[in-house]
Amino acid sequence: MNGYALWSILLLIFGLTTLIAEVFIPSGGALAVITVLAIVGSLIFSAMAWLWAAPLVFAAHFALVLVLVPLCLLGALEILPRTRAGKRMILQGPDGDRLKAPQASTDEKLASLVGRQGLARTALSPGGSVMIDEVRYSAISGESLIDPGSPIIVTGLRGSTLIVSPVAKGLVTSQVPPGSTVPSLPPETEQKTSLREAQVLPVTESGSSTTREAQSPSPETYASAPPASPVLTSPALPSPIVELDPFAQLADDPEKIATDNTKAV
Repeated sequence: MNGYALWSILLLIFGLTTLIAEVFIPSGGALAVITVLAIVGSLIFSAMAWLWAAPLVFAAHFALVLVLVPLCLLGALEILPRTRAGKRMILQGPDGDRLKAPQASTDEKLASLVGRQGLARTALSPGGSVMIDEVRYSAISGESLIDPGSPIIVTGLRGSTLIVSPVAKGLVTSQVPPGSTVPSLPPETEQKTSLREAQVLPVTESGSSTTREAQSPSPETYASAPPASPVLTSPALPSPIVELDPFAQLADDPEKIATDNTKAV
């Protein structure tokens, strides 16, 4: 084996080594340039050694280069990371099961908010944020624009975003946090409430099946009521006096007027 053949084999091994190192070491392309120069130099020395003396050896060397370069690149990208040495060289990501557990708990928490009420923290037009149990959530309006501070109700879920709708003022219900108790009324207030309920009597209208409730007035109501003001009536106006004209009837009879004038002459 002459010197050209030895350099051809050494440059081929060096080029394949730098090709594998290029995959794992960020060199900015320097190792890639060295790899290309080493493989091209290996082919040149191989041609100088065997092109004329042993063409079959040169052809085998050229075919070996064409096969080893893709295999080394594929092994560096696919096979080596699965080996123990490759796992030490490449940072491994977290396990998939560890990622699924937090995601599943988050989805269950968001799904439990369907039907809950809260307040719009920002204007929903349609995207924004809402506050439910002092926790801020990302939400979108499913119907129309919702002003900040308006009561909302969760109607659905789209990914990790809540779908909310405005709540009518008469349908707003107070939500008591879990573990807390509803404050009871004072005894005096409860006694007054029971007396008012006892004073409500059912009254049935005649000829109709509809019933209504009437509340009997208490003595305090009569005491606090203002006295009735007397009704002032105006005296009757006298009828107008009509004066009759004695000559009104004579104006209608011209012959009688002429006769009276003749008698007067």
